[in-house]
Amino acid sequence: MKIRHVLVIVAATLTFFPALGNTTQAATWRKGTPASLRGIYQSTMPHKVAPAAGFAPVLTISKRAISFQESNYPNSLTKQLRYRKIGQVYYFKGVIQHIGWVLGGKTSFKLYKRGHYIYRSFAHEKANSGYPFKKTAHMKNY
Repeated sequence: MKIRHVLVIVAATLTFFPALGNTTQAATWRKGTPASLRGIYQSTMPHKVAPAAGFAPVLTISKRAISFQESNYPNSLTKQLRYRKIGQVYYFKGVIQHIGWVLGGKTSFKLYKRGHYIYRSFAHEKANSGYPFKKTAHMKNY
């Protein structure tokens, strides 16, 4: 009787132990930026919404940095990037560099790509909120 009881406990332990030890995540954090997002994107915000803004905001994504430039504001350069993709949304963590009155520090945001358009939002916002940025090739060394 004791042997049967011990065998049942051992069999139950071996059956359920692998399920308890499995702690994998759906996506892992990777360094840099994904190759599918790299390029220069310009906002499609209508001029009537913000006529004093000057030129439309520009989002530049390179291998190791993401730059956001807006009229009358200093460049917002994010480096030391890590990203992960869950579904169609790319989650980023990085450090904004201190440039002008941009104080810098740790940041997190999301990019959502649909076709030639990218939607940018912060961690607490919906993934496709705001105006999209359209991929462009005519803005060199911007």
